[in-house]
Amino acid sequence: MRRYTGTMFRIVAALGLALLIGCGSRDDDSSGDPGGNADLSAADDGGGDLGLDGCRSFIACVADCVSSTSPGPARDTCLKACDHVTDEGFVLYQKLESCQNHLCNALPDGGGTRLCATDPPTPACNACYADSIKMTGTCADATYCGACYAQYIMCESSRP
Repeated sequence: MRRYTGTMFRIVAALGLALLIGCGSRDDDSSGDPGGNADLSAADDGGGDLGLDGCRSFIACVADCVSSTSPGPARDTCLKACDHVTDEGFVLYQKLESCQNHLCNALPDGGGTRLCATDPPTPACNACYADSIKMTGTCADATYCGACYAQYIMCESSRP
């Protein structure tokens, strides 16, 4: 089973919300035009005969576990069910996670406290994770806007 961390849950919460509201997601019309609405219930990445899913379904599965179960055995069981992601899908997720960790866990303005050092995360931390996956120019605050969009769109379009 893959290892799930607190940081991962923050990322998944932001990404799950982005998939739910269509923030920077792609339409399935093959136009390649970002910005369509996505539905978590339709996040099946067409895992084919192997029953494996891509990065997008992995995020949707983990987001569902985090939002529907409390920490403990029930969540652990739910997360084990998410472990059907392809190796490529998980690598894409790790690249996105790395980008967001580097960006959102940095020391802002050289200060001594990391932006996302608290649990639960601060509104500024949540905004960093959410804004980092939006297209540049689509955020109210441009500070983190679009910094991890390329990694997000690769993950979002990962369909084995």
